[in-house]
Amino acid sequence: MGRYILGITVLVTVVVAPLEAGLSSVALLALLAAFGIGVQVIAPWFIPLVRSVDTPDDQTTETLNRLRERAGLTVRDVRVLDTEQEGTANVIVRGAPGYRRLFVTSTFLDVFDDEMATALLAVQAGRQEARVRARLIGGLLIALVPVFAALADIGPLWPLVGASLGLLVVTLWVTRRGVRAADDYAAEGVGPDTVADALERYADVHDMEPPRRRLANPFSKSPPLGNRIDRLREQAGE
Repeated sequence: MGRYILGITVLVTVVVAPLEAGLSSVALLALLAAFGIGVQVIAPWFIPLVRSVDTPDDQTTETLNRLRERAGLTVRDVRVLDTEQEGTANVIVRGAPGYRRLFVTSTFLDVFDDEMATALLAVQAGRQEARVRARLIGGLLIALVPVFAALADIGPLWPLVGASLGLLVVTLWVTRRGVRAADDYAAEGVGPDTVADALERYADVHDMEPPRRRLANPFSKSPPLGNRIDRLREQAGE
């Protein structure tokens, strides 16, 4: 808990200090862009500051290395997130190209068999291939440009706010396409049925009913899980 508070305090300090310094809108936008990129770069080291993290034992390391190689996922090293919530089992990759770190919850290998774990790791590999986070963060920074322009009195407020909102919607659409591309990457490697089974198992573990929508939520960064599963089943039936 102490490490979590320390990490959040550092983030708040970094965000608030420039505002109190009275920087211009352009300088604030540049600083925000640098901050967003910096967070992604330091994430492999920042996460252990706010979460309890362990180095996996030799057997776990060997298993994860074997599975991620099958999944086509390249990372620098692996860390295990301690979780008291036994119903939580997840895997994420953080870091910039050249130093990406794989984080898995302590329950991940207990909940998912090798085939499903490989499929979920393959989805992560697909997210790196499709640069899903880069799509999101880069797009959000671009969407903020009209807002900062309005704050600097460069143009009329509401048209610029509308432009920012439009850019946000486009960014989220591009990000959703990246998620679909990640699913396709995983399906190509391990098979669409296997990926669909893994996503269904993921939903079961987290006691959730995979949501489905006829029309995509324009303000969502990911397609509904149920739609992703259905799409993979359709690919398997082709």
